Amino acid sequence: REVKPHAGDTIGCLAAMGLVRLVLSLLASLPPPEGIGQTSKATGPASAPKLEAHIPKELKSDVVYPNKVPWAGYRVDLIAILGNACFNRERVCEDIASLGGVPIVLNHTRGQDDEPYLRE
Repeated sequence: REVKPHAGDTIGCLAAMGLVRLVLSLLASLPPPEGIGQTSKATGPASAPKLEAHIPKELKSDVVYPNKVPWAGYRVDLIAILGNACFNRERVCEDIASLGGVPIVLNHTRGQDDEPYLRE
């Protein structure tokens, strides 16, 4: 069932026009933050596996998105857009899940050591 955004719901309108797909594509084009997959300090046969970037087929397109972080806080800004869009909008949450965005979002929620917005 398609839920149409009500008048005045700018985020709902943007989500209906493809905001979720765009932001997930921007996140998917970035490499995982440094340290992802290398968090285990264990040695021996049980060390942490390397994580590989996986882009769902729903997010693949001919458009080329940046594959480097253009400015400090870029990942934070993209995750904030998705987080704010999800608030009280079940349809946006469903779109993220149906586009295969949950692993992408989780992969990019670990902060980098040089991230200026992260504090103790």
